[in-house]
Amino acid sequence: MQKKILVVEDEVDVLKVVGFVLKKKGYSVISALDGEKGLELVKEERPDLILLDFYLPVMDGLALSKKLKADSELSKIPILLLTASADNITQKAKECQANDYLLKPFDYTVLLQKVKNLIG
Repeated sequence: MQKKILVVEDEVDVLKVVGFVLKKKGYSVISALDGEKGLELVKEERPDLILLDFYLPVMDGLALSKKLKADSELSKIPILLLTASADNITQKAKECQANDYLLKPFDYTVLLQKVKNLIG
């Protein structure tokens, strides 16, 4: 069965390229440009993994992750945190209860390896 990944990212170019790379490897990809839409899609689509940008409009990645982790049905979905800010990245990932993180810009082979590690 095809694994479903939700990419919540406000940079359209990053969203397109990440979506392309993941689809090419056989994943089903859905996307949102802000945290609020991301939350709606998580509830509707029940993805296997969430790639979550830390800095988002409407609802940032930290607020979104806290809502997900507070919901018993959604809290088990792994989160791969994406951010361009290296400042306190480990702390940000910990606050978001992310399973792993990637610093932008990133190598897509590293992205694919992290995705594979999280959901196979």
